Amino acid sequence: MWYIAVLLAFMSFAGTLTMVRANAAPDPGALRAQALVFNGAVYKEAALAYAAAHLGTIGSIPDGSLGLPAWYQNFGWTNTINGPWVTVYLVSTSGVDLANLASPLSQLLVKSQLAGVARNGVLNVSGAGNYAAVLPPGVPSGSPVFIGQAYYSLQSY
Repeated sequence: MWYIAVLLAFMSFAGTLTMVRANAAPDPGALRAQALVFNGAVYKEAALAYAAAHLGTIGSIPDGSLGLPAWYQNFGWTNTINGPWVTVYLVSTSGVDLANLASPLSQLLVKSQLAGVARNGVLNVSGAGNYAAVLPPGVPSGSPVFIGQAYYSLQSY
């Protein structure tokens, strides 16, 4: 009988702990990092769509040509397109807490072959180390990076 009392006490403690954690204030640094990464994901999707619609594009495409939504405000992202390959990266890492970027970056791998942080011209993916993906010149070390490939519709040929 006392087992039931111990079990109920443990379950009450676990429930209380869960409720306390649920009501705790979120980390502002983590929220800023998540907003920055989601902002980059919107930018990446626009750059991928541009690359898919403009076969053979090479270089950096101005934001005004990407067809970004009217509500979008760029937080400092830019792009380099080389044919179907699109690299989107943050121009300045000033004020960016890189420690908080790993989790939101790993959640946004949709349509990205790779997402991670630039380290000396090579992409570093959280938990996987360095990839052989050499980044375009000008990508600052420490910058969050998305690399994706534009997918072309067979109907467009």
